[in-house]
Amino acid sequence: MFERDYIMKLLADLLQAIVKSMLQAEKEENPYLAAQTLEAAIGNAVDMDASVFMSLSPESMASIMTISHTDPRSTEYVARSLALAADYNRKAGFAELADLRMGQARAVACAFGHDIADMEGDPQASMRDFLDEEDRA
Repeated sequence: MFERDYIMKLLADLLQAIVKSMLQAEKEENPYLAAQTLEAAIGNAVDMDASVFMSLSPESMASIMTISHTDPRSTEYVARSLALAADYNRKAGFAELADLRMGQARAVACAFGHDIADMEGDPQASMRDFLDEEDRA
């Protein structure tokens, strides 16, 4: 029971960070801060040091998540959060970092069988739709 509660707390923390980052990007018009908020939360969600985890190549990130048996319920949230962070980084003027984050998002999605193609258009709207669907489930 403890492990399930711990995983649910990690996922709840990531959800809270997703919402916070969306507000930072929209209301505060600070995409850089929004990206930083998400990136820190992603590391926490997989129970790793965020700075180390976020520095991994896309393939290494997916491999680490597979080897560490990241909870399957959180993998799609991580992939979508990485895609959203990519969008925020691009809007903040960090194109190379945005490309890395999108590559990481695709690698994680592919490794765990998630379709995140909808994140290519308007990632924030896609994330809202995804969260709404998850809330109804």
